[in-house]
Amino acid sequence: MQGTQPRLRDQVRAVIKVNHYSIRTEKAYWYWIRHFRFQR
Repeated sequence: MQGTQPRLRDQVRAVIKVNHYSIRTEKAYWYWIRHFRFQR
């Protein structure tokens, strides 16, 4: 799969890693992303 964008979760993980956020922050962000993106 060359030329495709990374999955949303991988993008979120990369940004969180660059900003040196904790794993709990990543989990909280992912929870809210899922809540607003997939529950509507």
